[in-house]
Amino acid sequence: MKFNKLFMLGLLGLTFAACSSDDNDAQLPDKDSKVYVSLSIGTAKSRSLGESAVGKYNTIENLKIMFYDGSEQYVPYAWDDAARAKAIEDLKSDAHQTTITLEGVPASAQSIYIIANEMSNNPIGTGTLSEARATKIFLKNQYKEDFTEFSNESSTLTGLTSYFGKDLSKPIEVELVPIAARMEVKNFIAKTAPDTYLGNDIENFNVLGIYMNNFYTEGELQGSLDDNRPHKDYGSVADNYTLAKYTADGYDFMCNEPSYDATNGNAVSAASTTVGEIWKVSPKATTKWWGYSALRGVPPHMVIKLDVKYANIEARQTRFLTVASYKLKTPSAEGKDKLESIERGHAYQIENCTFDATNLTENPYEEAVTIEALVTVAQWTGVPIEPEFN
Repeated sequence: MKFNKLFMLGLLGLTFAACSSDDNDAQLPDKDSKVYVSLSIGTAKSRSLGESAVGKYNTIENLKIMFYDGSEQYVPYAWDDAARAKAIEDLKSDAHQTTITLEGVPASAQSIYIIANEMSNNPIGTGTLSEARATKIFLKNQYKEDFTEFSNESSTLTGLTSYFGKDLSKPIEVELVPIAARMEVKNFIAKTAPDTYLGNDIENFNVLGIYMNNFYTEGELQGSLDDNRPHKDYGSVADNYTLAKYTADGYDFMCNEPSYDATNGNAVSAASTTVGEIWKVSPKATTKWWGYSALRGVPPHMVIKLDVKYANIEARQTRFLTVASYKLKTPSAEGKDKLESIERGHAYQIENCTFDATNLTENPYEEAVTIEALVTVAQWTGVPIEPEFN
């Protein structure tokens, strides 16, 4: 059983200092210059199922600095290998910060681009900024199988800033943002069915599996959000939703099948003590979440497979709960409450996925039973949310 953990990187701050005139007018150096860069890594403030991510840092395995001119053309620059190695080691230290000196930066350079944890099989384009932004990104490359603390501890991060016309006597910051986003869910709660429901109500249930579906398998670093790009859709066939199927396709990190073993299990299934609620399934450790990676664009769906015991029916039955759309707990700046697109470096969390007997179906995606789960957008911060039904 694998438990994905939330991206663990906060902000990467860079401070540039250069000689300036006595009146500190904004200017560019008129010759090859020396640039001082102060790097630090912030602690993560979000978590997912498994070990808590709070207070931990992203592991920096490699670091690249690139410069571009005013036409967004690449400006060659050779960074000293020894200085690079020292910067990486400093970032791995308890201080999680370093100051490096970049000698002989070409005067034509106007922007600096920072890349951390570039994948050897998925390098970032360097010819122009447009090429860099259009670099193909693959979901599978952003997940680490043999992680030490969390599954995305070595994922790629990038940050870009232009220092043209800025006062170089003051700090210039670059925000280093993870390539992927996160979709997370914590509790599954069955509530009493409405009075208009004529069937047998839920008596108890177990979550057999949580499966992300209709997710993008690749995209561009910061380019097109073409909906026609490759994605994985397991459709409405119930037999497709198994760990074995996802593993065979290479996407075992996009699903979980909880275990309820008293000693080694990771989930708890028990009667709810809240009025109006019947049963609840949660991670055994109350601070943890089930979490999954996603690429920017249309949000992926969530298909939950349940083992349900209905009142007055002896045999247990397999049922599905499908979440195909989401609402924001706090509307966007434009006043929208529908989550239409997810962005890199954000965590989208459903704390309580609450449902009743009317929302369950024999197969995924059966008409009129897809729920809308209320979510909160968080910039690497775990935030409580509440679900909302159609």
